Amino acid sequence: MKRINTSGSIFILFFIVTSLFTVQFSSCSKEETTEPPVEKPNVIIAPQPSLYFGHIPQGQSATREFIISNTGAGALNISSMAIEGSNAGLFDLLENSGPQVLPAYSNKTFSVRFTPTGSGDFSGYVTIQSNASSSPDQAQLTGAGSSAGAGSIYFERIIGGVDRDSGGSIRLTINDGYILAGSSDDSVSGDPLASILRIDEYGNTIWYKQYPGAGSSGFTDVIPAEGGGYIAIGRTGMTPTSNRKIYIVKTDENGEVVWEQYGYSINNGTFDDVVAIIEATSDGGYIIAGHTKNVQAGGGIKDALLVKIDASGSMQWYKTYGTAEGEEANSVKQTADDGFVLAGQQSAGVSGFDAYLVKTGADGTMEWAKTYGGDNWDNASSVILAEGGGYILAGYSIIGSNGRDVYLLKTDADGVKKWEQSYGGGSDDAASAVIRTNDQGYLITGYTESFGQGRDLYLIKTDNTGNLVWQTTYGGSGAESGGCVRMVKNEGYIVSGTTSSYSKDTDVYVLKIDNSGMIP
Repeated sequence: MKRINTSGSIFILFFIVTSLFTVQFSSCSKEETTEPPVEKPNVIIAPQPSLYFGHIPQGQSATREFIISNTGAGALNISSMAIEGSNAGLFDLLENSGPQVLPAYSNKTFSVRFTPTGSGDFSGYVTIQSNASSSPDQAQLTGAGSSAGAGSIYFERIIGGVDRDSGGSIRLTINDGYILAGSSDDSVSGDPLASILRIDEYGNTIWYKQYPGAGSSGFTDVIPAEGGGYIAIGRTGMTPTSNRKIYIVKTDENGEVVWEQYGYSINNGTFDDVVAIIEATSDGGYIIAGHTKNVQAGGGIKDALLVKIDASGSMQWYKTYGTAEGEEANSVKQTADDGFVLAGQQSAGVSGFDAYLVKTGADGTMEWAKTYGGDNWDNASSVILAEGGGYILAGYSIIGSNGRDVYLLKTDADGVKKWEQSYGGGSDDAASAVIRTNDQGYLITGYTESFGQGRDLYLIKTDNTGNLVWQTTYGGSGAESGGCVRMVKNEGYIVSGTTSSYSKDTDVYVLKIDNSGMIP
């Protein structure tokens, strides 16, 4: 019998088993001692695609904010920030440009000032050097210089911070500047607060102040007060969704509160009261138009509302107008007989709403009411007195399947329709305000989705029978709308509204344009 030599085999087997154990043990050790992934920063800059300053009069300045966000898990170490490009000398970074740190998941706001030295378009960029893998990152800067000749000042201003700001009505002040009503978000609670913006003839901000009311508020209109200062109207509520009450503030020339009124006993104060516009009256007081919820209908429908106050804000009377269907008043003017005419909308049942016009006496008693429009939805946003008597209404009308069209209507002194015109394209277009121009034509502002980019601010100039003379748009890739337009005493027009194209959220949008609708 052949003897097998097992000593070598045992040695080989021992080697294999030991090796396997060593490999497994080594592999396990590697898993336990692997370094965790490096936490890296990540840079996001807003707004995009550029920080736009608007059209700024030569020699004047505009300041805009941009945000650097670190959305990564590691700290962002910024080593330097510098403005570069062929027009770099026109832009100034107002914050520290040296080394700084943004912790993980944090952001910081920076400001840049633009001062054009001539007309035309200008651009530059902020270069950000950091430890991010995308470094160097850049924020594009763009702006334009506009005319600043004597009596011919034109501009496009975007005003607001990193949160929401919106613009309502704008008025001329006695020293060639402008006062604007709106709202801006509270930096702590995030709730909207009523705001008043005062700018000079170049569009530079003189002051911009908030008025909290009962906790959440907004202004729709402001007017220079007799004897100085301003009166602003709007709404206030404990929260943005609570019952809204009328909010009226009288300020001095610097925006400091002189007195406030929180609501009136409209329908016992049970439901919402909303006001849209205020106008001075011949007796030194004011007339306010809006709507209130109908108490008899359990608050389910609206009634058009007029409120008459004296110069100190005390209510003299209020009147409601409507049927069982629902009405709103968006605009009011005092008439030559010391009565009033209000415009808005009235429910037409299943067919939508009609444009609504009401004539009252001096005490608000209704004299007559008329409705206008087609089979769908029609609305009057603005009413003015027509040359030679009668009224001009502007708003929108839904015609066929093409969405809303801008709607312009002329009536006689009794509200009988004399002519009507519509403007727009294949998408939604609507008017917010109309004024009569020096050539006895009309200028309308609102918004358009038929022309431009997305929703743009819309301007329409007509002759005295509503025939189109020119139309133009302003805006960027976001949404813009025009809320108010006024004629400026030297030449051109001032327009106020809201834009979302040039900031993280929304901003106040103000245009000073020439008689052709341009910013030269």
